[in-house]
Amino acid sequence: MRMTKPLLKTNSAISLLALVLCLAGCGKSPTITVNNTPNQCGGTLHVSGSGFTASGQVQISASGTPGLSGTQKISVATADSSGNIAVDIPFNYPGPGVLPGCAQGSTSTANVTIGAADLKTGSVTFTTIALPNCGMAWGVCPA
Repeated sequence: MRMTKPLLKTNSAISLLALVLCLAGCGKSPTITVNNTPNQCGGTLHVSGSGFTASGQVQISASGTPGLSGTQKISVATADSSGNIAVDIPFNYPGPGVLPGCAQGSTSTANVTIGAADLKTGSVTFTTIALPNCGMAWGVCPA
């Protein structure tokens, strides 16, 4: 007579494993929110998000940046143990006259797409923010 393991015990172990994996991010799609705090020479983007791999790396990128072509990798954030990120990314403007939107008092804006990619899972999320339509550089204000 052949002996087999009880099916209930095996199914319980699989269910427990699935629950543990699910608690680590099952069914969560990453999301981000981006806000801008302007300053005298540019500003700071505040990027926050959730649904990333716990303690994992998240690549932050920008495209459609006035005065720059292609996609720029602008920061790497580390998610906390719950998969949340929060990072501040400074930017500056090279000066008036670079693009038409840089004229004194201009309210012209350009839509810049900010992306966040979970480097472990490959999941990517995007949002768009309107920034002044001036040539931009990523980094702190020049001294």
